[in-house]
Amino acid sequence: MDLRKKRGRPAQKTVKNIALQRAVVLVRGVKKLALELGVHPNNVSDWLYREPKIPAHHVQKVVQATRGLIKAEELRPDIFIPLEFS
Repeated sequence: MDLRKKRGRPAQKTVKNIALQRAVVLVRGVKKLALELGVHPNNVSDWLYREPKIPAHHVQKVVQATRGLIKAEELRPDIFIPLEFS
């Protein structure tokens, strides 16, 4: 049995929450967004790659960190319903 590590590119992770990925780009990194939210960067990474839903109590903080460029309904459309005016 060959115990050497396989060489090459690591497997790409699939982003579960595109809106959160945009938020990370806007604030320039997972670590900076984590600081804004008061959580560990691993939490933000988990929300990006493992859990499709960011906890509801952090949604408004993400909206504030992105200065409203990311909407609450983009992050959690199951909870926050977009308001449509006629």
